[in-house]
Amino acid sequence: MKQINNSTKHLLIYRHAKSDWDADYEDDFYRPLSKRGRKSAEVMGKLLSKSKQVPDLIITSAAVRAKETLKISKKTGNWKCKIKESDILYFQGVNTILNLVKDSSNKHSSIMLIGHEPKLTQIVSSLIGGGDVRLPTASMARIDFFINHDLIITSFKPTHILDLFGGSAICSLYFQMKNIKTTYNDILKFNSINAN
Repeated sequence: MKQINNSTKHLLIYRHAKSDWDADYEDDFYRPLSKRGRKSAEVMGKLLSKSKQVPDLIITSAAVRAKETLKISKKTGNWKCKIKESDILYFQGVNTILNLVKDSSNKHSSIMLIGHEPKLTQIVSSLIGGGDVRLPTASMARIDFFINHDLIITSFKPTHILDLFGGSAICSLYFQMKNIKTTYNDILKFNSINAN
């Protein structure tokens, strides 16, 4: 009997935490996080660790607010993973970003992108076959790719998903977190219950 060659890969999409529009910065690229943004990045760092979903690799935008989101989340969640910084997440479009994921996918079963709107929702929407997706600041989406390396599905759309992780894939979307404004108390309760 032939053994089926299946695997699951995960792509986590993390929109940077809320930035400070009142801060003194020379360009949008250098805009820092707000106080609220720093708090929500802490919460998300802990939440991802508590749910045991820290990825193998994180690719972050080189913009200040994305790097600060990563630094705070990583520290408070004690994330142990590889980090890669890329201007592509700030300056380039969806297809180029997906190629960045594809280039890293052979070595990693779970990859996180930390970036910006509207690109992140465009990525999520394209990978789940369309729909109105909204990612508020400091929110995450996880897309699971169920890959059968022996099977070729020619009818699955959009076609660029088929070779994103080196095999045929079927995606499901799972929202890790919603808007920090509406769920912050629930997350604090979650953290206090699960605190060590």
